[in-house]
Amino acid sequence: MNVKHIQLLLQKEWRTEWRKKTALYSVLLYVFCTTFILYLAIKQIHPVLWNALFWILMLFNALQIISKTFLQEDYSIHLFLYTQVSPLSFILSKMIYNTFMTVVIGGLNFGFYALIMGNPVQDTFIFGINLGLGSAALAVVLTFIASLTHFSTANHSGLIAILGLPVFVPLLTVLIKISKNAMDGLERSLSYPHFLTLSAMIITFLGVSVLLFPQIWKE
Repeated sequence: MNVKHIQLLLQKEWRTEWRKKTALYSVLLYVFCTTFILYLAIKQIHPVLWNALFWILMLFNALQIISKTFLQEDYSIHLFLYTQVSPLSFILSKMIYNTFMTVVIGGLNFGFYALIMGNPVQDTFIFGINLGLGSAALAVVLTFIASLTHFSTANHSGLIAILGLPVFVPLLTVLIKISKNAMDGLERSLSYPHFLTLSAMIITFLGVSVLLFPQIWKE
């Protein structure tokens, strides 16, 4: 792993995104349309449903962002990067950039969602930490799965959802529980064990990526 290479790859990701802007615009349009449609359909929403729908939107936002992360680069770019950077530098740069994008979109999603659907959150601090860690967890998990499916098969879009399902269910369960605590204004200490679980999920997938991606990269 080379820090300089990671920095250069992050610059490349940033320039590619801001040159095309396809992922960013599609996600923003998705956030606006889905939230507005929900408002038209359910003008008064129960806090429990508010919480569940918010994290479903977050999941699909992350899928929109990260499913395109490898499609923006053709085979020649991957071949060039294969000869110039290590696999760890490559996958870590993808995870860092996708985490940044998911956190930013998550913040915008929450702001617009709360504006349109109301804001039942009582403990904004706990909810904000949960949003940040949850966005990071979604980015790390989806980036690894996207890399696995992209470098192993051409039909990667469908496989992302299939391979990610066993992870999404427990991950969303933890995120919804923490958000529910924040919405009810419960003691913050009740959310700390869930934060540890969330952090363990992120560390586990980082470890899996470090161990397995070099083998995927060689293929």
